[in-house]
Amino acid sequence: MTDPESPSRIFVSNDDGYMADGLQALVKAIEDLGEVWVAAPEAEQSASSHAISIHRPLRIHEVRSRWFAIDGTPTDCSPASASTPTATR
Repeated sequence: MTDPESPSRIFVSNDDGYMADGLQALVKAIEDLGEVWVAAPEAEQSASSHAISIHRPLRIHEVRSRWFAIDGTPTDCSPASASTPTATR
């Protein structure tokens, strides 16, 4: 059961990479609404949104608090970020 006093956890991702201007603008716009978590590809991955990586392990790099760069596709980002130790607290 979640604590009603704790802030909402908001997950944000994209297919343009974790350094994309649009992603950073979105996070800035919603950061007062709750605890924002970002998991996005290390590099631009446009047009590969539904692809998944199945033949290699994914590398997850925490680039700053609650920001993860993943060396996979946009679809890889959701399950990969959910498996990080800090996300499961």
